[in-house]
Amino acid sequence: TPHGDWGPGNVALYGWPVEDEVDDNVVAFFWPDQPLRAGDHAEFAYTLRFLMGDPDASADIGRFVATRVEPAGPRRSTWNLEAAGGALAQLQGVGDLDVRATATGGRVVSTRLALGPTPGRVTVSLEVQADAEIDAVDLRLFLSRDGHALTETWTLPWTP
Repeated sequence: TPHGDWGPGNVALYGWPVEDEVDDNVVAFFWPDQPLRAGDHAEFAYTLRFLMGDPDASADIGRFVATRVEPAGPRRSTWNLEAAGGALAQLQGVGDLDVRATATGGRVVSTRLALGPTPGRVTVSLEVQADAEIDAVDLRLFLSRDGHALTETWTLPWTP
C-alpha cells in the first residue's frame, strides 16, 4: 500500500523461475510516468503485505484458494483453480462471468468456468500451450463481470 503522493505511474511485478522455491524470485517496483532525472529527489514509502490467509475478510473481492495442475501434452498443462469470497459467494450461475487469462510465452488454449464443488466457490480450468523455444511462461488470470474485476489476479511462472 503506497503512503503519500507518488504521482502518476505503475507498479510492476516481476517474477522468474528458480530451481528451488526457497529462492527469492519476485520483485515489485514503481515506474513513474515522468522519469526521474539525475539530481532529482523522490521519496516512496509503502507497506508490503504477503499473507497465506485472507488479509481482509470484509473485502468484496474473490480470492483464489486452490490451484491444481495436470499435464495435458508436450509443453501443455491444465490448471484447475478455485476462487471464493466477495461477490462470488452470492452466485447462482457463471453465465455472466468472464475469464481474463494471458500466457506470456505461450497461448491460452481454453478456459472453462463452473460453480465450485461447495457453495460460494467457482472453479476455473485454464489450458495453456507453451511456445516452442520458451523456457518460462508467465500466467495471469482473473474473473470479471461487466468489465469489473471480481477476483484478485492469480499469477504463476510456469516452466514447461
